[in-house]
Amino acid sequence: MSADLPGELDAFRQFIAEQVHRGHSDLSPEQCLQLWRAEHPSVEELNESTAVLTQAIKEMKTGDRGTPVRDAIDELRRKHGLTRS
Repeated sequence: MSADLPGELDAFRQFIAEQVHRGHSDLSPEQCLQLWRAEHPSVEELNESTAVLTQAIKEMKTGDRGTPVRDAIDELRRKHGLTRS
């Protein structure tokens, strides 16, 4: 648990107030929490993202061109049971 829990709670309260002020009062509490987490990743999430990006850059420098966009989209469609429009 964070050492600055009161500060984090106050920041979250301000975040919620901003969402309401911006006209997002229709968000559920869970949606607000998901949005907060997306905009305020944990140190572990930042470290993981940095490691993934560092590895991707190394692979790119050694000639790996990654997955073509069309293949990636097709895989996402299969994974989520979506069809082409």
